[in-house]
Amino acid sequence: INRTTQGWGMMDNSGKTVVPFVYNNISKYGNNKYLLQAKNKLIITLSATGKALDDKYVGQGQFFEGFARVAKRDTSGKLIWGFVNENYEEVIPCQYKSAKNYKNGQTAVLDTAWHLMNTKGEIIATLPKVVKEIGEFHHGLAWVKLSKTTFGYINTSGQFVIKPKLNKAGNFTKFGVANAALNGQSVLIDERGTPITEFGVYGNIFNIEPNGLAKVQHPRRRLYGLLNQSG
Repeated sequence: INRTTQGWGMMDNSGKTVVPFVYNNISKYGNNKYLLQAKNKLIITLSATGKALDDKYVGQGQFFEGFARVAKRDTSGKLIWGFVNENYEEVIPCQYKSAKNYKNGQTAVLDTAWHLMNTKGEIIATLPKVVKEIGEFHHGLAWVKLSKTTFGYINTSGQFVIKPKLNKAGNFTKFGVANAALNGQSVLIDERGTPITEFGVYGNIFNIEPNGLAKVQHPRRRLYGLLNQSG
């Protein structure tokens, strides 16, 4: 892996260019595999010999649980997404407007609405069309976005467990809490959506770290402190 003024590329041991020096970034992962960050922001996977998959796909993500998102272009030029397995067999056809990474045997895909899908490509649940975006599942819950300031949470069956009444929603942690905003106020909530911090005490609550602490900001000054997972 090397870099020129034109971008990142790859050479073999003889100094022959095997990947053109036109990419924003190249990083190694897995067993002799490389990820290329192309100038169009899509990610392409290469072998160590520089063989790319973009003879068939114009974009690819990293492997999660044995599956990687891949994209083709439809007849109108728009990206359509599906999944390949680690043998690069297209096990879920490229037909979706968007697709999330697999986590705990489940993903979310978008056509006319968001769907929850298992590793066999079977639809588990279809979400209401008012859902515009969905996050990854963490500890059985995923946030969903209905508008710029309207969020809620669903479980792995696609059922709302926290109604879409929040103004902001973060991922749930192993401590069973998430940072969110309700009525314009930053709060920590439990898995029922109940605030465990008082309104107006903090101007902002940042993401909870693995040690159970979150940075918090004074509501009117640039002063900071730490909050534990119990609020």
